[in-house]
Amino acid sequence: MKPTIGVVGLGIMGGAMAEALRADAYKVVGYDVRADARQRLQNAGGRPLRSSTAVAASADVLITSLATVAALAQGLSQHDTASVCEVLGRMAGVGRLRDNAKSATGGRKQ
Repeated sequence: MKPTIGVVGLGIMGGAMAEALRADAYKVVGYDVRADARQRLQNAGGRPLRSSTAVAASADVLITSLATVAALAQGLSQHDTASVCEVLGRMAGVGRLRDNAKSATGGRKQ
């Protein structure tokens, strides 16, 4: 089963990645401050969410595609930063578990 991919920042690059992932049958959730970018995701079969926090909480893998560090800071400041950090920390833990599993199996898929 393919993981749910979350994309925060659905502009030129993030939107193209989300559309490519949908074309490859991934479930994609996403957020952008611009309504037209969220509509583009919906038109591609993805599910736009109300916030970056909601995307992080709903995704197995999170992609951020933001033009500047200021855009990232603005996105985090609009939401409960502690919740975002908790979700990102959980996701980082999953990544470490996956990396440890790859090491234990010599990189072979289980």
